[in-house]
Amino acid sequence: MGSYTKSEEFLQECETYIELTEPMASDRAKIAFVLTYLKGPVPSAWKRQYIISTYNRTDAFNEFKACFNAAYGDPNKKSNTLTKLEHLFQGRYPFEQYLADFLILKAETGLKEESYLILRLVSGLNE
Repeated sequence: MGSYTKSEEFLQECETYIELTEPMASDRAKIAFVLTYLKGPVPSAWKRQYIISTYNRTDAFNEFKACFNAAYGDPNKKSNTLTKLEHLFQGRYPFEQYLADFLILKAETGLKEESYLILRLVSGLNE
């Protein structure tokens, strides 16, 4: 997997595929699907450990995702995302791209303070 972002994207792509192709899939089937596509030395080692372990092993997909994110997710996601939001500027990007990036970061931080968000959005715009 290589990076926190790639691990999040991998899991999101798996979930999207499962939802579109087998919306009624059991949690065990979802876990099996994700485990099947974990590739590379480190993910394969984690997969083997997960399969043989009785301590962390679960049949609930949400619990599996929590284990996966504990292994591969960003432990400082909210803080790192807030930093990205504070350093986001439109630059040479079209407004639509800047706004899309802003909205993604806003959602990931979970911020609700409207006045701060408006200030952040406007201050990142080109003049």
